[in-house]
Amino acid sequence: ARAESLDFKEGTAFPVSGAVDVSAKLAGSLDAPNVDAEVRASDLTAYQEAFGALSATIKVDARTVRVVNLRASMPGGEMVAEEIGIDIDDEMLFGDVRVNRIDIGAFAHGQKYDLSGLLAGDVRVRGSLDAPDIGADFHVDNLIWRGHSLGGGPIVLSFGGEPQQSSDNVVGLAARLASEGQELLLQASAALHSETLRARLELVDVDVAPWAEMLPKLVPMRGRASGTVLASGAWTAPDVEANLQVVDLESAMASATDDAATSAGSEIVWHPLGASEIDVHLV
Repeated sequence: ARAESLDFKEGTAFPVSGAVDVSAKLAGSLDAPNVDAEVRASDLTAYQEAFGALSATIKVDARTVRVVNLRASMPGGEMVAEEIGIDIDDEMLFGDVRVNRIDIGAFAHGQKYDLSGLLAGDVRVRGSLDAPDIGADFHVDNLIWRGHSLGGGPIVLSFGGEPQQSSDNVVGLAARLASEGQELLLQASAALHSETLRARLELVDVDVAPWAEMLPKLVPMRGRASGTVLASGAWTAPDVEANLQVVDLESAMASATDDAATSAGSEIVWHPLGASEIDVHLV
């Protein structure tokens, strides 16, 4: 058999595909059946990401649906769970998942954003089907973005209804990355229904080179930046405030006499610009 999508509730579909083999044992009465099923899957993809193989036992009784002894291969590692499930009467979720050292760079989304690194951690699943409460504690090592090292450190993710606004689901993120004297501290939250965000990013001696590369009209630059960036408002047009102090700032210019600073065959020469203080307010 081959699955193309999974539907857990009406109007809720998960884009999953792969070859699935199921063997099941049935017991009990028609009113209260018990099901033990062994599931093996291969060539799995989910949300356009290739995951590989999966094995698990599914147990169904009158009250619960449980997935036990789950093992799923992921790029560079695997995901394991002793038990995750659903309480049918209360429509409540429960379970814990362990992610064993996966390679971010092997995922299509990691390649899209030129991001690589090794990630491991634990995911907790609680709450209802309508408002799940999911928390994850990860640690990332050797995180590299656009060819520049961001180091490693803890990353904490959360997903669930916000107490003051139960009709919305909020994704929370807290991260600390450190490498070779530089440090990035991020606290952010995004409300999915209202499509708003709040974020605070603190930089300590952070290499500006990968950030400058994001601006196509800016010549290559390098240096170290410290300060704070704040963002709030709609996803598509947030209000951004930044106060940064940049030291050892240099810009790249070609040694050739033409005007193309980075033309092919030109030797790049770095010109010191000294220290700068940058205040930006974008609305």
